[in-house]
Amino acid sequence: MNETTLAQLLDIARQHQEAGRLEEAIETYRRALALQGDLVAAHVNLGTAAAMLNRWDDAIAAFRHAVALRPDLPEIHYNLATALQSNEQREEATVVCQRALALRPQDARGWCELGNLYAEQGRHQEAIDAFERALKIQNDSALAHMNLGSVLLRRGDFARGWPEFEWRLRLPHLNLARDFPQPQWKGEPILGQRILLHAEGGFGDAIQFVRYAPDVAKRGATVLLECQPTLVPLLRRAAGISAVIGRGQALPPFDWQAPLQSLPLALGTTLATIPAQVPYLSPPPHLVAGWKEKLAAHASLKIGLVWAGSDDAFRSNRLDVFAPLAAVAGRVGARFFSLQKGAGAEQARQPPAGLELIDWTEQLHDWADTAALIHHLDLVIGVDTAAVHLAGALGKKVWVLLPTFADFRWLLDRTDTPWYPTMRLFRQVRQGDWTQPIQQMVQALSAL
Repeated sequence: MNETTLAQLLDIARQHQEAGRLEEAIETYRRALALQGDLVAAHVNLGTAAAMLNRWDDAIAAFRHAVALRPDLPEIHYNLATALQSNEQREEATVVCQRALALRPQDARGWCELGNLYAEQGRHQEAIDAFERALKIQNDSALAHMNLGSVLLRRGDFARGWPEFEWRLRLPHLNLARDFPQPQWKGEPILGQRILLHAEGGFGDAIQFVRYAPDVAKRGATVLLECQPTLVPLLRRAAGISAVIGRGQALPPFDWQAPLQSLPLALGTTLATIPAQVPYLSPPPHLVAGWKEKLAAHASLKIGLVWAGSDDAFRSNRLDVFAPLAAVAGRVGARFFSLQKGAGAEQARQPPAGLELIDWTEQLHDWADTAALIHHLDLVIGVDTAAVHLAGALGKKVWVLLPTFADFRWLLDRTDTPWYPTMRLFRQVRQGDWTQPIQQMVQALSAL
């Protein structure tokens, strides 16, 4: 083939990639590289397309070729580091990121990337140092501030952590900021005023931080809450709240507004002052009554199970990870009830051998329904997702399976949490290996 044909192949590959036809793009880039293997941009584009398909081995191989051809370009090193990180090869990703920073030491974004890698490996002081280095270069980097805040909060340094975490509202890609004309409340006198608290993030975040509504109401304010529509029937029963509005509905007049996750800062929360009285949520009585007879037929130990949440490092998992619980279920007379909705729910149709799983989730139309079912359970076991927050808010016994790099709210190394007094944490010791925490769950279940 001649040079014109090579150019045509590259053009076709780019068109495929821009149209989202990633498999076709990868194949076409490979055809072009078979003709001329030193095309740096083609290797990078191939790697990018593979990464978009979560084909990390292919992405890593492509970025390695590109780095070998142009070791002087830090951007390609960052591409490789990101792919390695996504493939849970964090130690090598750290080395690659350090090489990129050696080429361009004044790159604030690069120091943020390195800080994230340190944090994921439990190298917290090094992570803090990296984020602070980024801020010396670019003191208004919202990403560096927010990531620094997350590490500080994970270490229990609330005094420094909450103000830094507030920078999350300035990150466009998170899309958390709301364009309200009313000022954000940051602890000012509010007697006789109306304040709108609004949920951000996921369901679990709203469930966790709605606990602050009574403290705001004690300041003499009328508290309104805007949240996801499926949370409305549950949260309208929360103390301190005068009205709950589903997101997307017209809002009543108000004088102040505040995101729920900004309330710990506004109220000066420390580890010792987290409002942790449970239950602070309760299901509607008529829904509780509706589940009573159905659950009464199961006199055994009733355990709710939830195994998947958002597809990220903090929450995602599979039902078969919990398979060892089946071995002890018979001995303790346990029955398992699925609480899994959405992604991963289909796994309930084929549970691991021996794990008898009752699935009534089609009858769970909103979070009030789920709360009513949990009310009748003896224990909830799950990954870090909204259902375990709900169980904790209801004051139920709840066990949570956490990865080595867990969300900041779970702090470090603890088996308990100041947020939920009835919760027990089972932490992964080795990245990707759930054997030890699951065996600890088996032993704890045997003790029941």
